This record gives sequence, C-alpha cells and structure tokens, in this order.
Amino acid sequence: MKAKTEEEFIKDFKESVPSVLAVANHLRSQGLIVQVGDTEYQDPETYEDKGDIWVMKEDGTKDYRVEVRQLKHEHFTCADDFRYPVMTHYFCHDWAKLRPKPEWVFIVNKDCTCAAKIKCGNAVANWIVTHAPKYASYAVMKDSPEYIAL
Repeated sequence: MKAKTEEEFIKDFKESVPSVLAVANHLRSQGLIVQVGDTEYQDPETYEDKGDIWVMKEDGTKDYRVEVRQLKHEHFTCADDFRYPVMTHYFCHDWAKLRPKPEWVFIVNKDCTCAAKIKCGNAVANWIVTHAPKYASYAVMKDSPEYIAL
C-alpha cells in the first residue's frame, strides 16, 4: 500500500474535525470539562500527536485522553445495524506510539449522530488483532462497545 500524499492527509484531517467536535460536545453534555486538540493542520515533519480530546480535572490539569475515529461510510446506531462482526478501531502500529494511551476510543458513524464507545486501559488484553482493512489492527466484537447518541 502506498503512503498518503500530504494532500490526502490534509483532506482526511479536515474531514475528521466534525466527529471530534461531536464527541467533545457529547462529553460536555455529560458535565465533563474537555480540551479539544489541534483542529488546524500542522506540518507532519514537526507535528506531535497530542490527542483528539482531553478530559480535564477541576484544577485545569489533564485527567485522561480520548481518541476519535470516524467510519466515513458506515451508518450505524447500535450493534444490530453495524454490518461487520467486529469493529476495527486502531492500527496496532499507531496504538504502540500513543503516549499516554487513551482511556476511551469513540468510533463515530458517517453522520456524526452516533458513536461506539470503546474502553481502553486493561481492556486492551481482550481486543482482537485483525489484518483489516490494510494493517494489523485492534478490534472488538461489535456488541462490546457502548453505543451512544451524539
């Protein structure tokens, strides 16, 4: 598989912003204080992934990280209408680089109206390794996440 061009990367990055903002708004509606990561494109040579969303403590320090992934072609609201038996949520090689690891990964549907909330932490031991779509990837059974409206 060929690497993405910078133009393709920028397009994907810009398209991801609505899903990150939808999850941030959901977390705020739950009474959490959140800080959204960069929503403007950064030069990939100097860019350091600082996380999509941080849930903050009352004192203004970071409590835990939240990552957001959007399935741009999937219309789902629950496990019953998710069309695959497993939900792939992170490439293994990308997960290995994350510091600190996120507490949650939210998989957002095409319309940013629903998300599957996948617990991280010790749950990693229960994740499945697949080789889809293109690389070794972590997945969970589709009925494992909590599905929420955004």
